[in-house]
Amino acid sequence: MFAECGSSDNGLRRRSKIFDFDRLSAGCDLILHCFNHRLSDCFEAFRRVCRQEGWSRVEAVNEIPDGFECVLFLNEDEGTVLPYSTQAFTVMEGSARKVLRNHVDVLIVTRAGAVLRLEKIQSLGYFGETMWQRAFSFMNGSVRRIEVTLRPAHGISFEEVRRVIISCLRRKPELLSQYFATTVGAHAVVELLSQATTCRELFDALGVPDPQDTLDVLS
Repeated sequence: MFAECGSSDNGLRRRSKIFDFDRLSAGCDLILHCFNHRLSDCFEAFRRVCRQEGWSRVEAVNEIPDGFECVLFLNEDEGTVLPYSTQAFTVMEGSARKVLRNHVDVLIVTRAGAVLRLEKIQSLGYFGETMWQRAFSFMNGSVRRIEVTLRPAHGISFEEVRRVIISCLRRKPELLSQYFATTVGAHAVVELLSQATTCRELFDALGVPDPQDTLDVLS
C-alpha cells in the first residue's frame, strides 16, 4: 500500500508523469551527433528533439492504479502540513540530497489513524530500461524510482498530531489554498481541527483532496 502538472512556490510537484519511450530510439542518431558538441549543447538539442517528436511529460491523472490513498506529511520544523498520495513512496524528482533533507524523519499520518515516520529513502535508479530511456528521465528532472522505509512513530498521540497540524497552519495558512480543497478560511479550519477527535475528522476539516489531486512525487 505504501509503497508536472502543477508546481508551487516552494518547488513541490503535484501529480506524477509518465514517459513515452516508444519513439525515443528514432532520435538516437541525432543525439549521437550532438555529442560532437559541448555537453550543454547536447542537453539543449535533446530537449529540442523531445519537443519536436512529442516526447513531453504526460500527466498520469487517469493512470493512477487503484489502492493509493492520501496521507499527511507533517514537518513541524518547517511548519508544513501537506497532502501526499502514497504513490509518492515510489518516485522522487530532483536532487537526492534535497529529497532526503526534506522528507526523512517527517511524520506521516493516515486517515485511519496510523502515525509513522519516514525513516529511509533508497534510490532504485532512473526510470527506463535502456540508456536512452534513463537519459530521458535524467533530462526531465532527474526522476528516479525509490523505495521507502516507514516505522511506527511510538509515543505520538492523536492530540500531538492535532497540535502539530494546527501549529503548522498558524505559521503557514497559505498551505490551505495551495494544497487543500477547503472552501473556508484558515481560522475556521483551525476551529474545526480543534474540535476533531479522530484523524478522519482532521482530514475532513482540512479538506484533503483525492489522491490524484495531491502531491505524488518526493522533491
